[in-house]
Amino acid sequence: MYMTESKKAIYQIIQCDILDKIEQGVYGPGTLLPSENQMAEIYHTSVPTVRRALGDLVYQKRIFRIKGKGTFVSDVNDEKEEEKQKDQKEKGRQEKRDTKLCFLVLADTSDSSIMRMIRGSQSYLFSKGYTMSILYGEEAAGDEMDLVKECLDRRMEGVIWFSMVPEGNLEGMKLLRSHEIPVVMLDRGPSQIPFTLVSAYNLDGGYQMAKYLIGLGHRNILFAANETGFVAERDRMEGYKMALAEAGIPYNENLVLEHCMEDVDQVIEKVKSFPVTAIQCVNDKVACQVIRRLEQEGYRVPTDISVTGFDNSSEAEYSSPRLTTIDQPFEDMGRMAAKKLLKLLSGKQLNSQTHLPVELVVKESTCQPKER
Repeated sequence: MYMTESKKAIYQIIQCDILDKIEQGVYGPGTLLPSENQMAEIYHTSVPTVRRALGDLVYQKRIFRIKGKGTFVSDVNDEKEEEKQKDQKEKGRQEKRDTKLCFLVLADTSDSSIMRMIRGSQSYLFSKGYTMSILYGEEAAGDEMDLVKECLDRRMEGVIWFSMVPEGNLEGMKLLRSHEIPVVMLDRGPSQIPFTLVSAYNLDGGYQMAKYLIGLGHRNILFAANETGFVAERDRMEGYKMALAEAGIPYNENLVLEHCMEDVDQVIEKVKSFPVTAIQCVNDKVACQVIRRLEQEGYRVPTDISVTGFDNSSEAEYSSPRLTTIDQPFEDMGRMAAKKLLKLLSGKQLNSQTHLPVELVVKESTCQPKER
């Protein structure tokens, strides 16, 4: 049953009358309406009744109030524009949610540094309204092409890629490139093609560590590497060489070892045959292995030999003694990679490489050398 005009409440009659005048153009956009007291006289009612009628119209956005100035008629076009902007924003949010982005990992996923990079990428993308899938694989298992094909099957539109051996993943990268899927490499990338990269400043980290050890008085510093063919390791070793040269200490290739993860005994052999007082390890994992092996041989760290790492990983925090190392900003690297990926997707950026600063973290595994 509909309410007739006579049965309408007074505040509803006032609303209808004001709306009729707006529709007829009597009250145009921006028109100052009579005051509440004036309306109470016009409609032969109380001020609270007028206030209720106006309050409902404000809620409907047909009128608006400015404190100290009065009540005005809204511009319908402004309302439509506001609704249009809201629709566009919601559409933009939906498009972001529908954009398929992927973090592809070809490495040992137990490495805490990788998880920190993923966390950094996820947090940045989430803050911008995007989501990200994560695909894991292992270099040794030859998972590269399977993961790349999965990216294509799932219609991924952008990829952040961390690979232990990017040189071996060249075909997969070329396949993504042939489908015009932008890729941002983390920490390292292939030397055969240009690529977008976010990395720590590895060369400066190697330099900082060697300079610190030299400052303590060490001169015979063994560099324990794993795979100097990797760009990151090679840069850390170059930093080590720079610090030696700056201090006037001749570079001795006999004090550089590779494959120390596989054969840590070669470190012990060098320590026994050379007057080594410090070992600069290419990463924390190598450093922890070296410390354990030295202690098995009866050496005390750092009293007999100082040992350093690189990465500031969980291994460094929980080693005994706690490891002097180089802190890499892994979460910042992940965030920067995500930021670059969005710029690549928008067409606002070409291939570029960004190296974030690193920091020396001095803990308990280093001290001044004793005479050997």
